[in-house]
Amino acid sequence: GRAFAASRTAHRGVVAGLQGDHARAAALFDAAHALDSLEPDIRYLRAVARARIGRVAEAVTDLEAALPGLPIPRGYQMLADLQQRRGDPRAAEAAFVRGLALFPGHSPLAVDYLTFLARRERYAEALRLADGLLQVDPSSADGHHLRAHLLARTGREVEAAASLRRFLESAPSGDPR
Repeated sequence: GRAFAASRTAHRGVVAGLQGDHARAAALFDAAHALDSLEPDIRYLRAVARARIGRVAEAVTDLEAALPGLPIPRGYQMLADLQQRRGDPRAAEAAFVRGLALFPGHSPLAVDYLTFLARRERYAEALRLADGLLQVDPSSADGHHLRAHLLARTGREVEAAASLRRFLESAPSGDPR
């Protein structure tokens, strides 16, 4: 019935999105949502499509509704990014904090939050987060790279140099940083 029709429509939306037709994808996800408004996957996919066509406020609404039923790190990263694009750093930080509470070892989410804190010159908080990230994922090249910058910003050049060496050891060959 309706759930199958929603699934088929959502699948067509995914195909449209993969083909780069994000407006059509959003319309198909709207139709799928009308058939099954309780499915968090459809809300999430619709949020992605809406974000790609600049419908940021609607994408935020969809993500806020989808993430409790479909908690994924990338969803919290996207929500934080969209909140920053809306000019709401408090809401962005709340998305980072919620995501990291659920996924404390997720490097990409932690790195995005580190960058967020550093841009606001909240170096001590960012450094604590970097240290925590590196305890969970000692091979995180991004973690070592950001930690080196944070240490340099706080005048701890010797430690920064050591972190930079660890970054160079853990970064993929050819990394341009």
